[in-house]
Amino acid sequence: MPKIEAHEEAATRNQTVLSNLLKNYDTSPDDFASWVVTVAFYKALHLVEGIFYMDGMLSQEKRPFHSKDHKERNQRLKDIKKFGHIWKNYRPLFEASMVARYLFDPNSGAEQANLNTYLSGNSVYGQFINHHLRQIEKSFDVKKADYSQCK
Repeated sequence: MPKIEAHEEAATRNQTVLSNLLKNYDTSPDDFASWVVTVAFYKALHLVEGIFYMDGMLSQEKRPFHSKDHKERNQRLKDIKKFGHIWKNYRPLFEASMVARYLFDPNSGAEQANLNTYLSGNSVYGQFINHHLRQIEKSFDVKKADYSQCK
């Protein structure tokens, strides 16, 4: 099972790629939207797995948790009340990345011609990066502060 440091490193690598994509995003948002959403989702995934790890280590059992796949991760975020605010921000990233990667909307079950038919390129930066991803980053930072105090 990856430790917290591995998830932080993966999130940092994804942020490096995301930052490079965003340098060109303003000139052609529709061309970069799929990659921006996908990389933002994978950064969020590693932040969520880091949160799960730290949450498990902060529990009475002191056992880290790691999801085995998207289904298990999504179910945990949905079912455990303390993760509800994270699910609210993770779900849109997950769904948009499914459209970007597979041209399939998991929420409606509908095929999509491309990500641009699912959302506008201009909403990617404001909605997905500046809001949803930022909220997950904040949740990670809060959990990390708690975790650091208890180490």
